Amino acid sequence: METTNFIYYFLGMITLFVGLLIHPFVMRIWGYCKSFLPKRKSKPSIVYYDDLQFQINELREQLDNVAANSYRREQNRKNNIRREVRDYLTELRTK
Repeated sequence: METTNFIYYFLGMITLFVGLLIHPFVMRIWGYCKSFLPKRKSKPSIVYYDDLQFQINELREQLDNVAANSYRREQNRKNNIRREVRDYLTELRTK
């Protein structure tokens, strides 16, 4: 039983060594063979006008919402600054 295990181990080592040596050549030959195979042409995808129009309208609505929120945020920021300045000025007057 020991000799068969040794033979299998030794054959495995030799196979691994040979595989490591010839791997680059095999990959080069495989690429050369693949270049002769016909290329598959992709099918054109069908795009419907209604779907595109719906997506455009949805994106436009999202853009309008973002613009409105940005404007509202800017107005709130300005109003908060004005309120803080007024509070600070009234505080200075009372001192």
